[in-house]
Amino acid sequence: MENQEYAGFWIRVAAALIDTILLILVFSIPIYLIYGSGYWTSQNAAEGFWDSLIQYIVPLVLTVWFWKKYLGTPGKMLLRLRVVDAHTGQAISTPKAIGRYLGYYVSVLPLMLGIIWVGIDKKKQGFQKIPREYPLYVDIHYYHQLSHRKQFFSTEITSAKNLGFQIKK
Repeated sequence: MENQEYAGFWIRVAAALIDTILLILVFSIPIYLIYGSGYWTSQNAAEGFWDSLIQYIVPLVLTVWFWKKYLGTPGKMLLRLRVVDAHTGQAISTPKAIGRYLGYYVSVLPLMLGIIWVGIDKKKQGFQKIPREYPLYVDIHYYHQLSHRKQFFSTEITSAKNLGFQIKK
């Protein structure tokens, strides 16, 4: 996990907003088709089985699937963030992903203190840090630049040797 930078508060907020907008866009249509326009003015917390399934179960399954398969939700991927295991740098396990997802609920319950804590914590972790994985910045261009520089310097050193220069290590 060398050369990785923990993602900060605001970029993670932006990723969450992107994900929230996508979920609203995708799930508004089936909700409307099942419950009609009265759904939006209802005072009930949940209208029935399909509402509970679409609001709670499907987002959990989708989020866990995205974390496992793509190392991040669409919002995190757009902002080049990855969710990885703290020790291996690989995809988190399914139990850790479920724990992380449920940890978001724990983070928002006490006046959103677990979310605010991300801005304070040195490792940028909220209360959902219990599973011990971290969102990290991944800058693809950085790696391309490094590999290009290595190739460039290798070529330059070879050229210098061919000209009779001695290269000290």
